[in-house]
Amino acid sequence: MAFTASNGARIETRFDGAIKALKVEGNETRGIGLCAADTNALREYFQHERDERLGLWRWPENPVYVVKETTPPGAVMVCNEHTLVSFMSDEKEAREGRSEWARAARAYFDAHPIQRPILVQACIIREGDDDE
Repeated sequence: MAFTASNGARIETRFDGAIKALKVEGNETRGIGLCAADTNALREYFQHERDERLGLWRWPENPVYVVKETTPPGAVMVCNEHTLVSFMSDEKEAREGRSEWARAARAYFDAHPIQRPILVQACIIREGDDDE
């Protein structure tokens, strides 16, 4: 497979996943090659970077499912990136559901627990009060 980037660099992918990038400027050709393992590591990094930018959480058990918290918070949208089928769920539905979408939502809620306010008990001591 070959791809030409917006800067003119031509990216070629080998059958094993390795890539070669070539940039031609005038009479000079510059290039870089990466083995398949390094190529896959970079793909994962750039996907993670994109997910963070878009506010997506990728289910580690099945990374084809991405989860995004809705506005207002309390529910999530789960999308299968291969089929583009989506499912919206709140935490209660996720806990009761048996589908892959519900499992992905449940994993999201497990990884992102709701932060509840901490109750602090205050005690006021007035000058002159003595319990002794």
